[in-house]
Amino acid sequence: MRYFIINFIFVILGLNCLAGSGPSYLKCKSESGKTIFNAQLNNLDWGLESAEFIIDKFEINFDFDDSASIVVDLDNGVYTLTIRSKEKEEDGSSYFIKLWGIPSTFKAIINERNKIKYEFKAKIQGTDPRPDKKFSPTIELNCTLEWEI
Repeated sequence: MRYFIINFIFVILGLNCLAGSGPSYLKCKSESGKTIFNAQLNNLDWGLESAEFIIDKFEINFDFDDSASIVVDLDNGVYTLTIRSKEKEEDGSSYFIKLWGIPSTFKAIINERNKIKYEFKAKIQGTDPRPDKKFSPTIELNCTLEWEI
């Protein structure tokens, strides 16, 4: 019986490894190409590794120390990402980004158990990286979201 229980535990642990996680990549660009947002996450719905928000070649970067919140329901066209930096601006406020997908635009390119790729349009607002601006306007982006174990 003890042998059975030990083997059962190893099987369960092995299945969890198969169902594990892999990084996801969100890549977005405006029609003009002047605005770019890229993010790498630990999985589809948690763990910011890095992100960059670029307007007119000026950029703000985020990393794993910054606070990120992600809501994902790809079957219903829901993808939101908010990031707030630990780094402070001169006035004491944090840099931030709010990105939300437009549900009617979600299109599954690949939707398999261990790999997905979606294309969709999103809107983004946040701290404007340009030195003469405070907040960015709301900008529409064309995005791809990829994830694979």
